[in-house]
Amino acid sequence: MKKYAEGKLIRSVADFERSNADLYIVSYGGYVKTTTHRGWIISWQYQYLENMIRRGWLHEAKRTEEGETNENE
Repeated sequence: MKKYAEGKLIRSVADFERSNADLYIVSYGGYVKTTTHRGWIISWQYQYLENMIRRGWLHEAKRTEEGETNENE
């Protein structure tokens, strides 16, 4: 099973647009974290994306090795 850890924090919409990542870690409500594809995030309304970024709930996903554990778990 593929595992992903939180990578670079997305700090602005421009930062999101410049990002080359296909997957992102999204924190819904600050406690439920899911791996989400870039295409799904692009379909969000602009205001929703801005709110997620402002709250610090959007990170790039970086692939971890099978044996590694996520530091945030």
